[in-house]
Amino acid sequence: MKSGTIPIRRALISVSDKDNLNDLAKFLESLGVDLVSTGGTARYLRKGGLRVTEVSDLTGFPEILNGRVKTLHPKVHAPILFDRNDAVSTKELKKMDSEAIDLVVVNLYPFETSLRGNASRKNIIENIDIGGVALMRAAAKNFDHVMIISDTKDYIELKKELTMFKGCTRQKTREFFAGKAFSQTSYYDHLITGWFLSKKQSKPLRNRVFGGKSIQDLKYGENPHQSAIYLNSPHIETKTYPEWLGRFKELDAIEFDKVIDGEINPTKSGLTMGEVIKTINANSKGDAVIVTDVGQHQMIACRYAEFVQSKSNITSGGLGTMGFALPAALGAKMGAPEREVVAVIGDGGFQMNIQELGTIFQTQAAVKIVILNNDFLGMVRQWQQLFFDKRYASTEMLNPDFIRIAEGYFIDAKRVTERKEMTAAVAEMMKSDKPYLLEVCVE
Repeated sequence: MKSGTIPIRRALISVSDKDNLNDLAKFLESLGVDLVSTGGTARYLRKGGLRVTEVSDLTGFPEILNGRVKTLHPKVHAPILFDRNDAVSTKELKKMDSEAIDLVVVNLYPFETSLRGNASRKNIIENIDIGGVALMRAAAKNFDHVMIISDTKDYIELKKELTMFKGCTRQKTREFFAGKAFSQTSYYDHLITGWFLSKKQSKPLRNRVFGGKSIQDLKYGENPHQSAIYLNSPHIETKTYPEWLGRFKELDAIEFDKVIDGEINPTKSGLTMGEVIKTINANSKGDAVIVTDVGQHQMIACRYAEFVQSKSNITSGGLGTMGFALPAALGAKMGAPEREVVAVIGDGGFQMNIQELGTIFQTQAAVKIVILNNDFLGMVRQWQQLFFDKRYASTEMLNPDFIRIAEGYFIDAKRVTERKEMTAAVAEMMKSDKPYLLEVCVE
């Protein structure tokens, strides 16, 4: 037998949730494991045709106080807690005429269920488990010698372990499930504390624990190297707002039909900013850093760009200035040279810092520049249209030849004027390992 591998000869089973219990117990019995159980669980297992020793027979003391005291007895806890490598402990156990318990299968009274179900005060109190928590902590503490299973979902893993290692459990497996058991008792105590004490009452407490159930894994934490989960606590009131959400979905569908679909799947002849961003997404697979300037293109890019990791969207915000994107993209490329960096810029904003092409030429930073050229200061013109009765002033642009300017800095460049050209042009730009400027003439 490998070091740290312990055979399972005797198991104590005391559960509130009996899902899949008969299947597990029959499996253990087939391995020659002796089964010990508390009253209600023992009766359940006997109905399934299993041979079970009741805890009261083990201790010589019956359950008392309407089941409040069942397993709180030296003849239960000593066989779990004793150190198999300590001669004195082994001698003491023999003196008690007790045998080692190698596996404890426990789950706790459904306190959380009673809490969520607005049960009576008496019912909630009766669902505060004492003996079960003690068994879990005892078995988890002595993980060097004892396996603790405290979740019905882990029965399959236990069976795999015992099958693979011929009725034995490994040290690392026992240690993992011990940690899980302590996590569960900690959460259980957190729920009980929350029932006894309001937020105001618990505020002065020096030792406080936040707990919750993991609802789903999130893409990333506050920083890219961190993982994160969404936790839900029963102390936090859950509100669904079905009417509000229903109305929101209706408006969302209307917006898609009236605005979004036309932007990303246009049927008109002219190119749209939305379909350009969609084409960049298709090529980058959401892995590029997208840097935007200020204007209509900024809103379109931030709305439709796709990202698969954090720190991928750099934009100037509401108080930013035109000309932000090109130097910001340079900085992004210097900071993360391994990543593709795409600067999405309007024709007006590009000219605010056009001289940075010289820096790109000197450093050969492989920044990809996409100019969305509609020959207007688009955002300003939009405001004039919406709020100033279409009194247009100083928004029409007389632009230079951006392609020839780029070529003057020995930067590869291309202009797209038709939809049929765009997919190939974006693909060419994204495949290039050099600086590249792509001008797309949009509506």
